[in-house]
Amino acid sequence: MLLIGTLSVCCVAAIGFGLLFVFLSLHYLGMYDSIDTAFDGDWVEYVFMIGLYGSMLIAVHGMIVMRRSIDWRGLGLRAFNFRQIRHILILVGLYWIVMIGSSLTGVVSPLEQLIVPTQLNAITVITMLIVFGPLTAVAEEVFFRGLIHRWIRQRLAAGHGSLASAAVFSLAHFYFIDPGGSSGINATIFAALFGLLAAHLYERTSSLWPGIAVHGCHNMIFVTISIIKSLG
Repeated sequence: MLLIGTLSVCCVAAIGFGLLFVFLSLHYLGMYDSIDTAFDGDWVEYVFMIGLYGSMLIAVHGMIVMRRSIDWRGLGLRAFNFRQIRHILILVGLYWIVMIGSSLTGVVSPLEQLIVPTQLNAITVITMLIVFGPLTAVAEEVFFRGLIHRWIRQRLAAGHGSLASAAVFSLAHFYFIDPGGSSGINATIFAALFGLLAAHLYERTSSLWPGIAVHGCHNMIFVTISIIKSLG
């Protein structure tokens, strides 16, 4: 049974990372920009991301939920104790203090890794907020915390497990390849910090919802900053 569970997790992980690899390969080979230009701006990226995250959720459902009789609640989509909200807000506040402080001091600049739209209208703004907000948050928290972190925690203690899953989360975004350089290093560092935050929230509450809420708000703040910069 343990072997079946391990194989299922590995298969779902392979699907998720494989789709990410395809996305990055298109970027690296220059094919992505050509396709994006041919099909009117940013829509190729939005459609691809919807397909990517939709496929990840379908893979989790088909290979984990159905085959192992683990429901979505078992993966972490369960209610949590709202008495813990103060602890959550303190942690999130500390994370943003570190992020903003790093940007202001020039130590690292996570705001360099912004999503810059090529064209801006009401439909584009709404699509960006939905795709990079709730859709990304739900898919990535289910995949990286509900699946990957949960699997790692069955083998490692809480501290080591959180560090390991945060490293997987950070490296899986491939920022060190695209955009690479100092911007990529900055983004990788803050992705790891966010991975630690999300893993701790999951450990503390036994629920994915706090991480999903924080993740979605985090991404939508970045999208909003990107839109404001584009207007300027």
